[in-house]
Amino acid sequence: MVTPSVSAVARARSDDEEKVSSHPIRALTIALAATALALAWVTWSAVTSVARLEELARRHQRIEALRGSIIHLDEVLTMSARVAAVTGDLQWEVRYRRYEPLLTDALTEALALTPKSGATQFVESTNAANTALVEMENRAFELIRGNRLEDARATLFSGEYDRQKQIYAQGMAQLSEALNRTIRATEAAQSRRMTFVLLVSATALPLLLVSWYYALRTMNRWRLALTRSNERLDRRVAERTAEVERSRGEALKNLHEAQ
Repeated sequence: MVTPSVSAVARARSDDEEKVSSHPIRALTIALAATALALAWVTWSAVTSVARLEELARRHQRIEALRGSIIHLDEVLTMSARVAAVTGDLQWEVRYRRYEPLLTDALTEALALTPKSGATQFVESTNAANTALVEMENRAFELIRGNRLEDARATLFSGEYDRQKQIYAQGMAQLSEALNRTIRATEAAQSRRMTFVLLVSATALPLLLVSWYYALRTMNRWRLALTRSNERLDRRVAERTAEVERSRGEALKNLHEAQ
């Protein structure tokens, strides 16, 4: 008689706990999921923005370094060719040949890096001017080797040579300006993106606070409901135990009377 009653009470207790516990678990799951998603999105946005700015800065630093090398190497080649034309000393051609491939490599690398910077046209114009200058300088070296110094000087100090030099210099100046514009535009875009992230975060924060408030309030209600349920069940068990004890006492009394 005792065992079925206790089992029934245990089953009722288990059902009550299961019924009460589903709500706080759901609320906590929603709050945790919303918080995790918000943090993941903010972190991803910040990391990608920083990575883009760092990658842009590295590429532009390299292009700027190449721009300086290109300007320097062009002056080295021009000076070597013109001094050779003035002095007739072919040692200057040796110096010229040593630096010429360095300039070609620098222009090639700059062309490979500039498509993402929107400055390809300026490097291409510089490269075209460099090709024209190298052709005139090679023609001048041929004239020098033929001991035709006047013709070599006429080639290297001509209006066409100076015009190509001007195109060359303009291309490098425009490259620098294009790089600065690209950096400013990218920084502005990333600034707008971070502003958007902050606005979304500011909007999401109250929602997260509300969800956590609801989850904690639901958890507190669950604890109170569980406590009340346990108290009711304890009373029921105590009452049932008392009834069993009374029934047992009466049964024993009746048994003694019958004997």
